[in-house]
Amino acid sequence: MKIVVAFVFIAVATINISFCKGSSSVGCLQSERLALLRFKQDLTDPVNRLASWTSDHEDCCIWSGVVCDNLTGHVLKLNLRTPPKKEYSTPAEDEARERSKLSGKINHSLNLRYLSLSLNSFQGMIPPQLGNLSNLQYLGLDGILDVKSLWWLSRLSLLKHLELDGVDLSNSSNWSQVIHTLPSLVVLELSNCMLHHFPPQTIANFSSLASLDLSGNHFEGPIPNGLQNWTSIRHLDLSGNHFNSSMPSWLYKLRNLEELFLSDNRLQGSMDGLGNLSSIKALDLSLNDFDGGMPVSFGRLCNLRSMSLEAVILNQEISQILNIFSECVAKVLEHLNLADTQLFGPLTNQLGCFKNFKSLCLYYNSISGSIPRSLGELSSLEILFLADNQFNGTLSEIHFNNLTRLMALGVSGNSLMFKFPPQWAPPFKLLLLRLGSCHLGPHFPSWLRSQRSLFYLDISNSCIFDTIPQYLFKFPSTFLNLSHNKFSGEIPNLIQSNQLHVLDLNSNNLSGSLPQIPINMYVLDLSNNAILGSMYALLCHEMNESKSSMEMLILNKNFLSGELPDCWMNWQHLKVLNLENNRFTGTLPPSIGSLTSLQSLNLRKNNFVGEVPL
Repeated sequence: MKIVVAFVFIAVATINISFCKGSSSVGCLQSERLALLRFKQDLTDPVNRLASWTSDHEDCCIWSGVVCDNLTGHVLKLNLRTPPKKEYSTPAEDEARERSKLSGKINHSLNLRYLSLSLNSFQGMIPPQLGNLSNLQYLGLDGILDVKSLWWLSRLSLLKHLELDGVDLSNSSNWSQVIHTLPSLVVLELSNCMLHHFPPQTIANFSSLASLDLSGNHFEGPIPNGLQNWTSIRHLDLSGNHFNSSMPSWLYKLRNLEELFLSDNRLQGSMDGLGNLSSIKALDLSLNDFDGGMPVSFGRLCNLRSMSLEAVILNQEISQILNIFSECVAKVLEHLNLADTQLFGPLTNQLGCFKNFKSLCLYYNSISGSIPRSLGELSSLEILFLADNQFNGTLSEIHFNNLTRLMALGVSGNSLMFKFPPQWAPPFKLLLLRLGSCHLGPHFPSWLRSQRSLFYLDISNSCIFDTIPQYLFKFPSTFLNLSHNKFSGEIPNLIQSNQLHVLDLNSNNLSGSLPQIPINMYVLDLSNNAILGSMYALLCHEMNESKSSMEMLILNKNFLSGELPDCWMNWQHLKVLNLENNRFTGTLPPSIGSLTSLQSLNLRKNNFVGEVPL
């Protein structure tokens, strides 16, 4: 259904990313309350976000997303923007956010000055009638929306904030000319709009512009010189384009620039001149082709809070990098991502100088030696990813006792041993834990019992000789990888683990029969164990009548036997089925022929007879 987005105005220039509530001393006007109820009637609201919008609540000024004038009671602001995705969220939170998005027909005629409908699921053509809203100061639309021409925007001379992220502007060749007609513009967001050509002319009347986001488009060649006169700009995002030149010298003169995002282009040459950006707080240069390593001039970026150089070839010792930052930068830097930058050498106690670190990502490098005890001094640390380096040695409670805010820890692919006292209680509550190929055994780590918020756990190949604790499947985990250990005994009951999407238990010593599985699981790997018996309980039990989510079922190298039950019609999304090297007999059931999504079928080394049903 095509969406008609229409009719609104803005009076408040404040940007609020969640539902607002406003109140008025006189209450809202009856006509505007009825207009809002009609507006709601045309919306699709899957989770009842607008539950307060009812005829039982007389004052619409206290409804979610509505702000009124305190003196007149007129509705001034309508903010139905979906709250943005959190920096670090669980899959359940992400799914809930997606379900909460509004859609439907928007047909509204209130005398507003602020309209924010972004981060929802609206589709169709943006109506040019929006250009009649001459008082509009804030317009936020995004999603699968199209527009043939943007000339209607030129009538919005008071517009300060324009957000059209994701709107297809490929057929709107006049976008740059139209933007020139908005002299009051402070924020312009046109990310992922399928734009190809940047205006060649200098944009001289943009003295007010403070924030520009043109990320995720198809611009190429050098960074346009037309940007050099925007001396007031504080936020510039050109990431995810095809710029392939060296850095223009005028960029280093933008002394008010606080945030610069140039990631995922093909920029070349030295980064040295960026050391002149004395106001810079966030700098993302990742996924580019810069050379010369990290320049010493970066040590002058005394306001730097966040830096990412992921996948930029630095080829330097990690100690050299930390030395560059050792003075003023170390005192303020909060986020550092140097993953996959060809760093080498030992990580020393210099690390303890970065007291404000909230996230540190150094994975996919060749950093060696032990992890220094000074890690334990980073009490603000929330995210630590050191996977796939050459670390060795032991990690103990000394490294972690002060890390009370730690949410994500990834050190897989190193030769590390975790050694804690038996009764050690971690001070943190992890959401994500990746310890693959670290030494945790021989017993299942008892300290994991306290991590009841884990949604991702990988302790594969970690030298554990034990049974799998039942409590593990009561965690809210969506991903569990316990493969390549020596777990023994039967697989615990999984039927109540409704949040579990991926379970990998391959290459252990598990025995007993196949478990019943939760409805939402889409990957199950139990290969290379000693599981025996029939597949009936897995395939045909009443709790397993509809396996609409299952995509990969891998059961090879076990002792499963008997004939395959005829219940495959319930597994319509199955793409990979591997039953190789078991003891199955008989003919293949007709319902196997109903697996229309199947891409890989392996039945080798069994005792099947007959033909494969089609």
